[in-house]
Amino acid sequence: MREGQLAGAIQIRIERPRDGAESSVLVFGPSKDPQLAARGRELKSLLGIKPDLRELRVNYGGYSGKDDEIDMMTRSMLQIMLEFAAIVQVPNSDVAQGKAGPGLADTQEAALNGPPLRVLVTEAPPQDAYVAVQYDRRWFWIADTDIQSKYTFGIVMLLFSKLTPVKR
Repeated sequence: MREGQLAGAIQIRIERPRDGAESSVLVFGPSKDPQLAARGRELKSLLGIKPDLRELRVNYGGYSGKDDEIDMMTRSMLQIMLEFAAIVQVPNSDVAQGKAGPGLADTQEAALNGPPLRVLVTEAPPQDAYVAVQYDRRWFWIADTDIQSKYTFGIVMLLFSKLTPVKR
């Protein structure tokens, strides 16, 4: 699917009809590349949708059984934050004192790709932080040189923001 997006053969469009209910549409564009076209057909087959479908509405919710839309249950913001909290390494002294549980920073994904968000902890204010917060006499921060963590933090901030349409 990602290859199709990069090639411009698969696009995502956000629609907002007059009733104000925003929805997403997955658009399968034409492809002159036979290999890419074959992957598009394979993706449609795996998703159980019509092979000739050009636009696929993406809905929040459980399985509807329709072959012209796809339904998905996404994680809540609380679930996302709990996932991030699980990969933060916490000071051993906090674990020993029962203030926090051990993080899961040594997961298989973290070992292969590095964690999506690396939060560092120090006693002194960090010198080269992208973002930092002091909590319980310690500094928790993201290094300004950690591109992946900066990207992930930006996405989390975007998810927490409420975008309000401009009234004209």
